[in-house]
Amino acid sequence: MWAFAIYPLVLFMFCVPAVAEVRGEFNSKAVLSESGLSQLEQNLTPSFSLSGDKFRFYSEYRLRIETIDELEPEQFTEPSSSDLSKRMNINDYLEFEVREFFIDGYIDDFFLKLGKQQVVWGQSDGLRVLDVVNPLNYREFILTEFDERRIPLWTVSIETSIGQWQLQTVWVPDQTYDNLPDLRTGATFAFTSPLYVPSTPANQIVNLAEPKASGKIIKDSDVGFRLSTFTNDGWDIGIVYFYHFRDNPVLSRSISNFDVTIEQAYKRSHLIGISASNALGDFILRSEVGYSTNVHYLTNWANSSVDYRVSPQLAGVLGIDYQGISNVFLSGQVFANHITSFSDDIVRKQTEIQYTLRYEQTFENETWTATIQNIQSINRGDGLLQFSINHQYSSVLILTFGADAFYGNNEGLFGQFKSEDRVHFSLNYSF
Repeated sequence: MWAFAIYPLVLFMFCVPAVAEVRGEFNSKAVLSESGLSQLEQNLTPSFSLSGDKFRFYSEYRLRIETIDELEPEQFTEPSSSDLSKRMNINDYLEFEVREFFIDGYIDDFFLKLGKQQVVWGQSDGLRVLDVVNPLNYREFILTEFDERRIPLWTVSIETSIGQWQLQTVWVPDQTYDNLPDLRTGATFAFTSPLYVPSTPANQIVNLAEPKASGKIIKDSDVGFRLSTFTNDGWDIGIVYFYHFRDNPVLSRSISNFDVTIEQAYKRSHLIGISASNALGDFILRSEVGYSTNVHYLTNWANSSVDYRVSPQLAGVLGIDYQGISNVFLSGQVFANHITSFSDDIVRKQTEIQYTLRYEQTFENETWTATIQNIQSINRGDGLLQFSINHQYSSVLILTFGADAFYGNNEGLFGQFKSEDRVHFSLNYSF
């Protein structure tokens, strides 16, 4: 916790005189589902910045009041988070979180950003291929925007120019991973699909061990770099390498008499990838390809002698955006994920394909925005249909109404939540 005190001190040493700014948002949200009012929460997200000649200090916090909460029905312990990144339970209804806390600025030709932050790599929207530096919070599955789902990490980021290229190097000592809702507490979006939850015999007692990081901050840090450039013919190109622990735990079992203990462990992988995008008239073309080593895949435990198989993975996305119609935005993406060394006892298909379609239109001088989005698995036919309309009532107040509908087989990623359709209302006030 020493960082909370030393950052402003360091800033004052280098940037006096400094300019302070306080901003923030207040958001109130209500969700109706088949069970009635399933979510009622208020979020206060203030931010504080202090800017000087050389450096800037920025911090953002979130105070959440949950009057009704079926997303995390019991107080969370967050075993997947490091001590410095955990949210704080104040009581059964109130939680506090430090979202971002960093200093940034130039030292000669280097741009440094030190502290709790988000690192955004890649060009895809909704699903991800290369944007894997920060883990995700699946509290509301994938129903919220990426900026809200990403879990900021304590990170050292250094950027510099090498000729026509920009090099960003990141070091992430923060051992925090995906926050997955707990099925044992009855959380709304806890995974139940056999793609993610192994089946065990009915006559066995199953115990789920908490996932644990090693605690070796230096040895088990994540590290990587991104090289990017903008060519004369308009191509925005990025090349990434990331050596990291994958954010979803690998499951394995140990059996004693009629008791089964499911262990959860995080495994290392190398990611090498490239992204490219370009504006071609009214169209924007976006693409990413990533190759990952040592990805662990769950097997069918009832018919397999092993708990998982290990194989490299090749993933990619191709997206096209169109803005040739006034006040209309259209977007389509195709995602593919391929296991290069496949085994028949792996639960999922060797190649998984998903697509996303998005239609967005503004009205009344852009004070109203309507959005329809569909995400679907080609392999299983399950998917998610989302609709929202928001009204910019004033420069500081936005009102939103939306609906989320899941469909398909309950064994799929989206179909497992087909009984969790919902409508939601929110008010967002900026200050």
